[in-house]
Amino acid sequence: MAFGYIIQEIERASNIAWVDVTGAVHRGPVAIFEATKGERWLRLIVKSNADYSISTVEVALARLERDEILQIMRKTDLYQLSDKIPSMLYHPIGFAYMDPSGRLRRPRITSDDVDRSELLENILKELAAYRIQIRKYEEATSKESPQYIGKLCVIVRAGDFEAMAVAFVGEKVFPLIG
Repeated sequence: MAFGYIIQEIERASNIAWVDVTGAVHRGPVAIFEATKGERWLRLIVKSNADYSISTVEVALARLERDEILQIMRKTDLYQLSDKIPSMLYHPIGFAYMDPSGRLRRPRITSDDVDRSELLENILKELAAYRIQIRKYEEATSKESPQYIGKLCVIVRAGDFEAMAVAFVGEKVFPLIG
């Protein structure tokens, strides 16, 4: 159980063709996870290319009590192979919240943000219990993206689909609806 949700793999296929957010076609393993908490549930699809150098997590289907939360269904986490940490994938953390106009926001965070927020600190502690590391962007990759310098990243082992599903729930679902 993570963040009060039971997260379990319900199906896996080893060689499926899929399209990423850029429209590129990949072939590789795909796993479907179900996260349930009382009457709430969502199905997450975790996909990877054949060499596990990229993976994505997205919501396929959900039953949540607030319609605006369905905006998370249009969000995808993209994990990329770290060139600094062997066999690990990373993605910049973006904790979800609803702005006053009802739009879903996922700001990237720094260590200072965590120090000022007990909620963020608790979420990161729970992520660590699931083989998920948290490091600064510049520790995960040598890519120079100014918008991510100093921001925190989720680091998971390539192919650890369960950790990616847990991270998605911790970043996108739990902060919004508990």
